[in-house]
Amino acid sequence: MRKRIVLLKSQPNGEVDPYASLEPHYISVLKTYNLNADRLHEVLDYNSFIFTSARAVEALKGSNVLSHLISKPVYVVGQHTASALREIGHNDIRGEESGRGEVLASIIADHYRDGKVHGPMMFLSAETTAYDLAGRLCDEGIETMKLIVYKTEPDPQSASMLSYHLDQHPDEKMILIVFSPSGVSNCIPVIRAHSNRLHITCIGPSTEKALLRHGLSVEATAESPDPEGMTAALRQKGLLN
Repeated sequence: MRKRIVLLKSQPNGEVDPYASLEPHYISVLKTYNLNADRLHEVLDYNSFIFTSARAVEALKGSNVLSHLISKPVYVVGQHTASALREIGHNDIRGEESGRGEVLASIIADHYRDGKVHGPMMFLSAETTAYDLAGRLCDEGIETMKLIVYKTEPDPQSASMLSYHLDQHPDEKMILIVFSPSGVSNCIPVIRAHSNRLHITCIGPSTEKALLRHGLSVEATAESPDPEGMTAALRQKGLLN
């Protein structure tokens, strides 16, 4: 019998669930708030863009700048962000195989050197990011304007929801998949208390480092931040057998 899988992230709302094959239970750990809606018109001043999360794409939905964005090259850090752009009709998507900000920065720098992209870029970003992508690009001589379009805060109910779910299945070992360094903060005491029956896994290295700093052991980390990468990591560790 397959172990129960718990995802510390919001359940997809009205869209295809990319993690459906894992039959997971979702626990929301973050609340999202859009920012700087009055500055979205600045998008019109740029001809190439960077998104590192689907939430940044969602922050632009309903705005009058999407028609401009759709016709321009956009660099992304993973498949989930690329899918969000395709849903709004965008096709010139680059770097989705990168998986991490460091790799995406190298791809963008190479494209500038090869003449595949020109001029200053706009990075539509969260309030906090694990990697200073804009700073790295500036070091490469690529002018990058960062526009913060959303912020996330830990959901105050996340720890109690996780605790309740674990208490409902007291004799089961479970696979816990963690998606966000900031989102997991409220849940650390609960995870630590149940660590003897949790297989703790992560969507990427930034999240893994955050858990290690809290003294937790991580059994598997995805090489790419998408369902395929996570599933492959679980299989490699024998957690889906």
